[in-house]
Amino acid sequence: MMIMIACGLLLVAGLAAVALRGGERFQLPTDTNDGGALLSGAGPFHRRAPSNDVGALLVHVARRVLWWANVLLVGGGVAGLCMAGAGGRLVMRLLAVTSPEDDGRLTDAGETIGEISLEGTSGFVAFGVAIGCATALLYGLVRWWLPAGRVGGAAFGLLLLLGLGTVFGPLEPDSRDFRAVGPGWLSIAAFSALAVAHGMLVATASTWLSRHVPLLQSAKDVRWYLPLLLVLVPLGAGAVAVAAWMVAAAVVSWAAAALRLTFLRARRRGAEVDSGVAGGPESKPGEPELTGVAPGGAPVLSAEPRTRSGLLQGRWVLVGGRIALAVLAVAWLPGFLTSIAAIVAAGGP
Repeated sequence: MMIMIACGLLLVAGLAAVALRGGERFQLPTDTNDGGALLSGAGPFHRRAPSNDVGALLVHVARRVLWWANVLLVGGGVAGLCMAGAGGRLVMRLLAVTSPEDDGRLTDAGETIGEISLEGTSGFVAFGVAIGCATALLYGLVRWWLPAGRVGGAAFGLLLLLGLGTVFGPLEPDSRDFRAVGPGWLSIAAFSALAVAHGMLVATASTWLSRHVPLLQSAKDVRWYLPLLLVLVPLGAGAVAVAAWMVAAAVVSWAAAALRLTFLRARRRGAEVDSGVAGGPESKPGEPELTGVAPGGAPVLSAEPRTRSGLLQGRWVLVGGRIALAVLAVAWLPGFLTSIAAIVAAGGP
């Protein structure tokens, strides 16, 4: 009973977080160490880029990769704990109660239906945390094209339900576990609602962290990164994959930043030679403006595109990404409906 109460409290806490904080907007990190003040020219650009020195540039990129990993993985871990983990355990208990004739049967994981144990629940919740981290990384990829606030979180949860729910998730029609308990309509309703709520909490928790977690610049900032270690523990061997992802992201981001800064510096030098004065080049549409050079040779980039065509280009990227997500959802819909029909016809998932 205490285990179910604890799971219920975690689920309620997650729903309360969505209700109270779900309307906030994601904020990008800055070098001012202010916990993620929003840049008006949203995207990967920041007000100040480091010099093209290899070491300085690598530190600049590594701090941001670590920030993104912390925000996404901790946010996903919270969502996985409250929704996929605790919420999923409650749904499984509900389905066991509605299918008393299956008490004592073993699941695919070797657990006994109808039996509540601390070991089984801990394993289920740890798996939920891993699911939360994986889905949060997906959220980081598509966040740019989702609406802000609860609507964006619900849209992300719906994408998870349509794209993954019937393939890797609890609504897979060939799963022996979910075909043993039912009724089918209850399983579909419960897990569908849980998937949407999970997406909303991933967005809410990640957004809250983006507004409070600073870039790692001093010893006092370390406390904001300690939860990342707690999230990596349940991942086990998966933590190695996360570390590899962080290293790969840092290398790719460093290479892209180095190329971009080299290009901007070359354009600046070329413009100075052509004009005979120490002035900067005109920015092309959609590119950040090179407004000067900071002490130490670091180029200072404007956070906003300089021309209206640049703004239109950004809008087209936004619209194009949202259209692509909508096309994916429509493409996944027939398979989802087929799986749901199979579950209902079987009388239980």
